[in-house]
Amino acid sequence: MFVPLSTLEQAVRLVDDVSELKDPSGFAELVLPALRQLIRCDAATYIEVGPHPAQVRCGEFFRPIPAEYQLAITLADPGKAVIGIALNRSRHDFTEADRAVLGVLREPLAAGLTRARRRVQAHAALRTAPSATLAELTDREWQVLELVALGRTNRAIARTMAVSTRTVAKHLEHVYAKLNVTSRAAAVTRSMSSAGEEIVPSAGTTKVEAFTYQATDCR
Repeated sequence: MFVPLSTLEQAVRLVDDVSELKDPSGFAELVLPALRQLIRCDAATYIEVGPHPAQVRCGEFFRPIPAEYQLAITLADPGKAVIGIALNRSRHDFTEADRAVLGVLREPLAAGLTRARRRVQAHAALRTAPSATLAELTDREWQVLELVALGRTNRAIARTMAVSTRTVAKHLEHVYAKLNVTSRAAAVTRSMSSAGEEIVPSAGTTKVEAFTYQATDCR
């Protein structure tokens, strides 16, 4: 099985783009066109069915889609939603290389979507927290706490903030002291509870979100 270097480079760029995604509602619009560039197809579809409230976007989902051949994956979602992405072709079957590329991208795509959702929730919770104690945190301490809420290690936080790991540790010491806690998990829990937020949304009414990307240059 041979996968061109250019395809691998595009896959890496897609993973990087998804990892920096700030708004999870833009996941489908980002991923589907990129997958079409990686794995040529006539149409790419995205559907999400789960317990989270979501805007219903049907778009062109119910238009006839050429689908003699289909390559599909599902993505794990911490909120118990079912997310499916399908690539469709009308004339040529998908290759083993196509399947391998999509399979390798499965976990990074799911992880990127999870980070985007948690980033939005953590930012909203931390920035709207009414606690006077949280208000004492400096901007840099807020940034460190937000990154901790996303599950980042000290080393990863240091890279993001362009500082040393020692500086990150010092910021965390100040956060712990101001929040009267002794661990990362306790700091995040205290900040979220002060804001009345949870990292993972609770179950609610089932909603459906669907989106189709129709390729204009396909095989």
